[in-house]
Amino acid sequence: MAVTLIAKLLPAIMSKLELTLSLQIVSSDDREKQGDLQASLCGVLQVIIQKLSSADETKPIILQVADQIMLLFLKVFACRSSTVHEEAMLAIGALAYATGPGFEKYMPEFYKNLEMGLQNFEEYQVCAISVGVVGDICRALDEKILPFCDGIMMHLLKDLSSSELHRSDKPPIFACFGDVALVIGEHFEKYINYALPMMQSASEVCAQMDNSDEE
Repeated sequence: MAVTLIAKLLPAIMSKLELTLSLQIVSSDDREKQGDLQASLCGVLQVIIQKLSSADETKPIILQVADQIMLLFLKVFACRSSTVHEEAMLAIGALAYATGPGFEKYMPEFYKNLEMGLQNFEEYQVCAISVGVVGDICRALDEKILPFCDGIMMHLLKDLSSSELHRSDKPPIFACFGDVALVIGEHFEKYINYALPMMQSASEVCAQMDNSDEE
């Protein structure tokens, strides 16, 4: 019963999100309201996607409208609100999990937004969520992620070496290296010479922190 209700909600929420794209914006207050509404609707869509894709009998519902959902998310990135970008990224992570290898067709267009997220040092939560989404995409695409790996690894390495990025964003990047390495296997070898020194430096910092805590 609950799942049937959620399935009925899906087109309604998608329609509402589409309507927000054509809202008339004449003031900063209007833009803020648009952003809040879009963020809320993306959050609801994320939950719906997760719920419906978790069961074999309802997963086709998501797969049938995946193209439309992804198009909406891509349009939402035009909004300049970091909260909207966070919620859209999380929802895209859920869609990647739901569509699996089928997510490959969205990558050429989505990759531009992923790059922007990984470079967003000022709004570090957007960057953190983007790093998490890289892991989701790796698990969805498996070796099909290879054409995008050079760019992704370049941005992850830049993030680690940046003094601008919030330090709480950096540990998940190491986990992301693991996600990438797991799916591309031997192809990760070319990144080792760049990733390993970063990991060694991080372990030395952790050791120093442990020693200072003991003192």
